[in-house]
Amino acid sequence: MPLYTTITEQDFVSDETKAKIAEEITRIHASVMKVPKNFVRVVFLSYPQRSGYAAGQAAPTAALNCVNRNRYGSVSYIAPGDSIE
Repeated sequence: MPLYTTITEQDFVSDETKAKIAEEITRIHASVMKVPKNFVRVVFLSYPQRSGYAAGQAAPTAALNCVNRNRYGSVSYIAPGDSIE
């Protein structure tokens, strides 16, 4: 079962937006991988405000990672910016 983990600055994303993001991740993964939607797990984690950096400067930063077991038992990683298609 895939586990998508999102990391954002605390209070950067509303609960309503998190629900929409989780729905879209689930829809896309289930469609592309041809699996039931209940296989897909999405978790939102947060870090304290003013604790993210980009190019060495304080900035809100977000990441989306996926760990997914394939049928052969190995683990695949989808990095930010990679396509699952």
